[in-house]
Amino acid sequence: MNFGVYNQVVVEWFIFIAFLLIPLIVYRNKVNWKWVGLAIGIFLLHKIVLFLGLDGTYPDLIPGRYNWEGKMAAIIFLLLLAYLLFPKKANEWGFRLSQNGVAKKAGIITAIITALIGTLLAWLYFSGTKEGSTSDWLYQLSMPAIEEEIFDRGIMLLILDRAFRQTWKFAKVNWSWEL
Repeated sequence: MNFGVYNQVVVEWFIFIAFLLIPLIVYRNKVNWKWVGLAIGIFLLHKIVLFLGLDGTYPDLIPGRYNWEGKMAAIIFLLLLAYLLFPKKANEWGFRLSQNGVAKKAGIITAIITALIGTLLAWLYFSGTKEGSTSDWLYQLSMPAIEEEIFDRGIMLLILDRAFRQTWKFAKVNWSWEL
C-alpha cells in the first residue's frame, strides 16, 4: 500500500475543506448543509477512486507511466454519481453530446486547434515529451480533461450551487456558483 498517495488524498481533502470555509463563513445563514456534507464526502471518495489506480488496486490494462485505470474508474464513478444525484439534469452537469447551431462546428474546430497547439508546444518546449510513448500522449490529450471537466465544472460546481443558493448581481449580471 502506497501511503504517500493517500497522504496526498488527505492533504487535498483538507485544502478543499479549508477553501470551503470561506463561503461557509460568508453565507453562514444561507447554507444547505446536506449539500455541503455531500460535497466534502464526494470530494474524498472521488480522490480515493482516482488514486487507487496508482496504488495498483486496479489491473494494469493500459501500459504506460500514467494512471489510465484510476482516471477511467473515476469517470465511471462520476457518471454513476451524477446520474444518481441529478437523474434528469444531465445538461446541468455538462453531459451533452448534441449541440445546436454553430456551436458544434466551432467546438470541433476549437478542439482540433487546441490539441494541435498543445501538441506542438509539448513537442517543442518540454523536455522528455519526444520520447513519450503513444500511450502517454493519448493519456495527456484525453483523460485529464475528460475526468476533471466532469468533476470540477460539472458535478462539484452543481453541488456547490445547491449548497450555497446565494446569487449576487455584478455589472447587471446575476451570478451564482453555477454560471
